[in-house]
Amino acid sequence: MKKLFKFLGSKNFKFNTIALFMMICAIVITFFINIIAERTNVIWDMTEDEMYSIGQQTKTIAGRLDEEVEIFFLADGDMLRGSAGTGAWTWHFLQNYNQFPNVTVDFIDPDTNPEIISQLQLSETMRIQKEDIVVKSGDKVRRISASELFESTQMGVSFSGEQEVTSAIMYVTSEITPTVYFLEGHRQRDLNDEYRIVRELFEINNFAVRRIDLSFESEVPEDAKILVVAAPQVDLSNDERDKLENYLEEGGNAIFLFDPIASDSRFTNFEYILEKYDMALYHDRVKENNEARHLSDRPYHIIPDLGESELLSHRDPSEFQLVMPESRSIRLLRKDPEGVTVTPLLTASRDAERNPFGTVEGEEIQGGPIDVAALSEYSGEVESKVLVLGNAYFLTDDALEEYAPHSQNSLTFLLDCVGEMYEETSDVYVMPKTNFTDTITVDSSSARIITRVVIFGVPILVMLFGIKIWLRRRHL
Repeated sequence: MKKLFKFLGSKNFKFNTIALFMMICAIVITFFINIIAERTNVIWDMTEDEMYSIGQQTKTIAGRLDEEVEIFFLADGDMLRGSAGTGAWTWHFLQNYNQFPNVTVDFIDPDTNPEIISQLQLSETMRIQKEDIVVKSGDKVRRISASELFESTQMGVSFSGEQEVTSAIMYVTSEITPTVYFLEGHRQRDLNDEYRIVRELFEINNFAVRRIDLSFESEVPEDAKILVVAAPQVDLSNDERDKLENYLEEGGNAIFLFDPIASDSRFTNFEYILEKYDMALYHDRVKENNEARHLSDRPYHIIPDLGESELLSHRDPSEFQLVMPESRSIRLLRKDPEGVTVTPLLTASRDAERNPFGTVEGEEIQGGPIDVAALSEYSGEVESKVLVLGNAYFLTDDALEEYAPHSQNSLTFLLDCVGEMYEETSDVYVMPKTNFTDTITVDSSSARIITRVVIFGVPILVMLFGIKIWLRRRHL
């Protein structure tokens, strides 16, 4: 008996008892956590871009709705909720919209309620079917195919639910759908092949996007809120110039994206339009000599400064950086025509220089600061705005992928400018959640240092550490 009491009072028994008690508690807690989790079916969005959640932009848009919006998912909600994979993710994602007072989310299975399709299908061309998401407000309806929200990429599965659903809400609650036209016929960058992300950016913010060739049109259409000219390789004809001039004189807005061109002649008609807005083009490439303002070892891949303008005053220059590779500069004529105000938006540093590109004569080479983006506004009987950027490549799909994470700022900059140009649009935009691959750029000198450390430094440290241990054990 004494041995028993002695054993029960020993340190080993106490430690073992505590360890056993903690193990039992852990098992019990884990058991109840699993029971609760199974009954509540909670899912956490752990994706880097929070693909299955909604952002502040959507919360602002949905939170200030005046109209009633109904979101129908034509599927069995209970089955989706209890399923694994994309169905459950979609169910939980749509619950984000149920928190807003003027938005309701319903799950209706067409197999048990076949009349729902005829009720929602307002036109024969809509072709609503099972597993579609339908967003409705009043007499306006937009259909979204749930299967198309998921896309396989090199980075895994991408989900575009917020872009599509919030865009549909903006569409069904808007009285008009503004249109953005991309100019064709000048060997420009192709809208569908090179600007898919930019096109999506316009469309998810309730802009219709179309292409136009002015050589086949009598005028720029009346519904054109913004005309985009993306990297033309050929000048406007005189007839096209006149149509574009008339469009701007009647209150139109235009965005010109000009890449450097190794040409021996000027774009006379394009520059005729720009001169009316107190701007012109240089035939050059901007080289940035300030190492803090360009990508490592790539002085032509500049990181411009934000201009001191009200448009960008809410952006922190230390945080808001974008990359413009191979840019040409913009000349501010300073003629100050009546009613015209020009505001520099993006500028290379004082250390930058303009290198001739092409054989156009009569241009003075001068140092920085050098403007690579400027906005000109005409305030007369009608108002019109022209944005000119000395780079069209930085907004292409390839560039947005290559220069991530700066790419998100490039898209945000574009939306800031669009919001300034088309003042009737919402002041809140939905940004696309795109799977960009983050990269680390290492210059040549840093690469040599890293190589030496990995090949020589680490093995030497391991060897010295081993010798030290061997010497200590030798003297034991």
